Order: sequence, then structure tokens, then C-alpha cells
Amino acid sequence: MNVTASIADDFDYSPDAVGTIQNQQNSGLNCTSAIAELDDNGEDSGAKQIEICLIPEENTPLLEEIVVLDDGCGMNEDKLCKANKLAYHHSHQSGDIGKFGTGLKNAYMSLGNETFILTKTLDTPCIGMYINLKRMKEAKTFKPTAFHADGTEIFPHIPPALLEKFNSYSSGTLIYIRSLFQQHKNDVERIRQDIEKEWSLTYCQKKAETHLTIPGKPPIVVTPTDVFYEKTPENLLYSSISEIRLYPTASGLRVFESSIT
Repeated sequence: MNVTASIADDFDYSPDAVGTIQNQQNSGLNCTSAIAELDDNGEDSGAKQIEICLIPEENTPLLEEIVVLDDGCGMNEDKLCKANKLAYHHSHQSGDIGKFGTGLKNAYMSLGNETFILTKTLDTPCIGMYINLKRMKEAKTFKPTAFHADGTEIFPHIPPALLEKFNSYSSGTLIYIRSLFQQHKNDVERIRQDIEKEWSLTYCQKKAETHLTIPGKPPIVVTPTDVFYEKTPENLLYSSISEIRLYPTASGLRVFESSIT
């Protein structure tokens, strides 16, 4: 049997960097959901405190920058590189919220063009990474724009108050996103209220205490709603008798159930 070479034999099936990054940018994640991915990463890192700071434009209430800061275990160089690798597969702990290793990349690629990451562990010093999606597409690469073995090189770019808090932690991670895409530039107070409302219903419990902050305003703490009455079972009403009634209609039977205490 003669086998002739074809275009398919030598075709490069690896993902196209420009198209993939563009798809990530247009993934459909709204601002609240994208920030939730970053909050989940903080939870999985064992953080006790997570701060999400929504920074508005000067003289307007519109969102301009996002900072997510946690006091979790942080990342060494190997983990930081793997966390920024698209479609990287690794094992997760049974209690982890994230299961697919896509949250960090999906979040920052859907939120804005520029991302700075600072991270440190108890055993390794602060390192940093800079991601510029425009430059990555121009270079047709998935490789982040710059790695900083000395994380202090990124310090001048980080909002001072949040950098000071990061420096006070023995370990942790700071993610700073700027040059946000236009669809996310909405009223910061409205965004904060949406996050607080959605997350209080999404989470049954939180291991970390998450503070939603806007510069110059008191913080809001995300408090999960006890929808299953786990903390207050005495408030859950039980019925000893249920009554089911059947009513014939032109389209069939209608069923009504009522409780009799």
C-alpha cells in the first residue's frame, strides 16, 4: 500500500496564540464572575484574608483597576509559571474550589490588557510576572511578557496602600489588573453590590474572610447566606403532615401540595 504525503501530515495543529488569547478575552465572563475566579484561588491557597479592591477612574465612579490580595501560601517560580500556562493539567486537593487550572488565566485575560502578579511563600522571596495581552498577540506567543525573579522590580506599578499590606504578609499573592476592557468600566459601587449579593448566595461557606473595598469607603465583608440553615437549624420549620390535592383541568391534572403543622 503506497502512502503519499499530504498537507495534513505536516500541518501544525498546535493552538494559535493570537486566536486563543482573543477567545479568552471574549470568553463571556462578566466582571463579577471573573473576580470570583481570583477569589477562589485565594480560598484554595489557604488564605485567611482576601481583599478585592475596586479602584475607580479619577473624578468618575467608573471602574479603572482591580487588585486581589490574599495572605495564602503564595507560589514559587515553578508554580507561578504553571499557573500562567494555558490548559495546564495538575492534581487538585479534594477541598479545592478550582478543578481545571483555568481560573487565573480566564480571569485576567477577560478583564484587562495588563496584569501584574506578585507572590511569595514562607520559603521563597517575592517574585513577579507581567502579562500584556497586546504584546503577547503581537509576538504570537503564550509566554507572559516578563518574569521578575526580583519582585521588587514591579513594586513601582502597584497601588502603594495595597503593596504595603502585601509586604506585611509572610506569604501571599497580589494580582493587579489595569487597562480594563470597556465592558467592565461600570460604576464601582454597583459592581461591589453585585459581587456581595451574588457571592452571598453562591457560597454556602467561605474559609477566608473576603473584604470588598473601594478607596475612601468602608469595606464590605462577604457573608454567605445560610440557605440550608446549617448554623441556625432551630429556625427551620418542619411539617408533620403534607396534603396533596388533585384538580382536573382541560389540560390534565394539577397537583397542589400543602403542609399542615
